Amino acid sequence: MASTNGTLSYHAASGYWHVTPLPHVAYKLKRLFPKILTAKTGTLQIKSTADVARDLEWFMTRYPFDMGPADLDRLTVLA
Repeated sequence: MASTNGTLSYHAASGYWHVTPLPHVAYKLKRLFPKILTAKTGTLQIKSTADVARDLEWFMTRYPFDMGPADLDRLTVLA
């Protein structure tokens, strides 16, 4: 899934999704996930839960991210 909106990957050691979005996409992502500090830039971390996976899956219909096949499988299964 190629895009120019950023990257999304799962980090099992921490249990968080790591998202490195473009600035305009980060703004939208922070509105969807209010626990992300609005002043945070660069790589954003979002706790991995079923609700988060469903929201990320929905968000990616508008702003697709580059991600590896294993991360995409995990997102799909969790959602």
